[in-house]
Amino acid sequence: MKKIVIDANIILNVWRMETDPSTGLRLYEASASLLESILNEDVAGILLTTTAMEILHCVRVNAEMSRKSADFAVRTAERDISRLGLQITIPDAGIMGLAYDLFRDFHLDPYDAILVAAAVSEKADALISRDTKLKKKTARLLPVFTPENFSV
Repeated sequence: MKKIVIDANIILNVWRMETDPSTGLRLYEASASLLESILNEDVAGILLTTTAMEILHCVRVNAEMSRKSADFAVRTAERDISRLGLQITIPDAGIMGLAYDLFRDFHLDPYDAILVAAAVSEKADALISRDTKLKKKTARLLPVFTPENFSV
């Protein structure tokens, strides 16, 4: 079974029902299909706690901007994340050390550096993300696919 690490944008695609404004592509469809494959155990999906924090931060900010209860929104999102069938990984000292090197050497932002370090450390088959800059910067380290381009 393939093992993949999921970027925050994949889950947010689904929750926000995002569409690419330039192409009309319904980004959420392939992302939802991928998450369903994880839930069905066709592929092993990994979500970092730091990635979950990124997602929850977006949920909190959105709730605050719409004057809704941020605490309720975050608790609901946590529950929804727990139901996705993802293995939750807490970055350890080894991952964080590698992340710092990637941050420095590949000019990654801190969250992406941790994401890539974990994917490398977990010996993941791929990282699933829509971040084209991340794909370009890390191409020699591991494969980065969009949900549309990844086959289970």
